Amino acid sequence: ASYYPSNEVNLIHDYNDNFTNVEPTSIGESECYYKAIFKKCNITTILKPITISQQFSLKDLIKEIDQYQNIKVHDNVLRIFGLTKPVYGGF
Repeated sequence: ASYYPSNEVNLIHDYNDNFTNVEPTSIGESECYYKAIFKKCNITTILKPITISQQFSLKDLIKEIDQYQNIKVHDNVLRIFGLTKPVYGGF
């Protein structure tokens, strides 16, 4: 059984309404990620902060989302549920 709500990305999630127990976690070598409970599915998720800049453009973000969307659904593969704008700014 899959824990994922669907294969479609709901582009915007309200940060405060959809996530609980948000805490920093170290997954990447230099990037800070956040572990949280996605309330809709009651599963642990990873939130990846993204800052649109000269080094990472909106085009890069779209390309990354497209790559994830082309991966078949499997419980061991990270899925994109959508984007959220946290209370401190950014996406």
